[in-house]
Amino acid sequence: HDNMRLAATSPRYAAMRCALCALLSENGAFGFANGVEFLASEKIDVHGAGSLNEEAGEGLTPLLAKLNGLLAAHPAFGPGAVVQNVTCGGGNGVAFLRQGETGTPPVLVLVNLDCDRSLRLHWKGEVFPANGSAEDLISGQKIPVRQDGEGLGADLEPGGFFCLSTEPFILPDLPEPERVTAC
Repeated sequence: HDNMRLAATSPRYAAMRCALCALLSENGAFGFANGVEFLASEKIDVHGAGSLNEEAGEGLTPLLAKLNGLLAAHPAFGPGAVVQNVTCGGGNGVAFLRQGETGTPPVLVLVNLDCDRSLRLHWKGEVFPANGSAEDLISGQKIPVRQDGEGLGADLEPGGFFCLSTEPFILPDLPEPERVTAC
């Protein structure tokens, strides 16, 4: 409550920070202040009842539901998962390998922390080998993976994020989130 709301910077920044928090969480548990899902930008007043921006529509609710489903279902986010920083090269981004129990497929979390500039994030090919592409478990899209002087890399738009897998993984269907309005 002492800080400005994430959406006060920008909706892109709010989405990136929620994804960063979720995808690097321990044991698949992460939290956020109420109103983040609606991109509330008004600073939290712990002694008052400020706006949650509910009238703004769905905001980040679909993204947060997708992240919660991924964290609940994929073994790379479960108890005992190992998280390792595998970022190579420069730039304002991070690459983390998440590995669940032995024998389960790892995922590679890529986050561009810069909401103004695109970035190619790099990692060593032996850490997460991807032959030309990997699937983003958040969007379901195939993401091109390029080999260059610094190993393997993927391009991220400003504030972009991926959770890459080279193994097929289908998220279970999630119920539509219920919308609760204040009395």
